[in-house]
Amino acid sequence: MSWHTSLWEALPSCLAQAAEPEATNGTIRELLDPASIPNLAIILGCSIGVIGVLGYYVADVIKTRSLNQLKRQMLEQGLSPEEIERVLRAGSSGAPRDGSAR
Repeated sequence: MSWHTSLWEALPSCLAQAAEPEATNGTIRELLDPASIPNLAIILGCSIGVIGVLGYYVADVIKTRSLNQLKRQMLEQGLSPEEIERVLRAGSSGAPRDGSAR
């Protein structure tokens, strides 16, 4: 049995528990209990770091894919590798994108 099948089978009971206000209030009370706040702070602190690192790498992958797609398009238009390299270097020189002079 795969993990998604077991989750799918467990879904009705989870939904039934979530529909009960007492169960939801109990979970919230447990999370806000003063004894569990340090654990919650540690978990949230680590989660922020992990989300930040994942976000950086996701953005890097998106940037790389976009750059590769641009290179493919330029090759399809008939630009030589030297011209593509020159265009990419000119675009990364820090020149303003709106065409105005600094």
